[in-house]
Amino acid sequence: MPNPKKGEILFQLPDGGEAYTLRFSTNSLVELENSLDKSLDEISLSMRDPKLLRIGIVRAVFWSALRDNHKSVTLSQAGDIIDKAGLGPVVEVVSQAFALAFGDGDERDPPQPEAKANPLPA
Repeated sequence: MPNPKKGEILFQLPDGGEAYTLRFSTNSLVELENSLDKSLDEISLSMRDPKLLRIGIVRAVFWSALRDNHKSVTLSQAGDIIDKAGLGPVVEVVSQAFALAFGDGDERDPPQPEAKANPLPA
């Protein structure tokens, strides 16, 4: 069972088939940066901009998210899973996992109240 407090998210194949627990840990993110020779910022930008998006990036990001809980899945096998699931659902779930990893919409930490500046005396 995935643990959102650890940044984990469940991804199940649409046909009700195999389920995968995705997570971006420090080690998996380092492997991702090294495999693509890009910074996380460049990878994130590529995932958000359809003009920059490449299938190889999606496959590498998905594979990276699988690394912690599914070590035996190869990069090629990650591509096979994408073929079974469809590109759209994979892009969506890795985006959600990225958000959990970096605190954007994070269920791990409740939102903090907005700090208000002290007004200057008149």
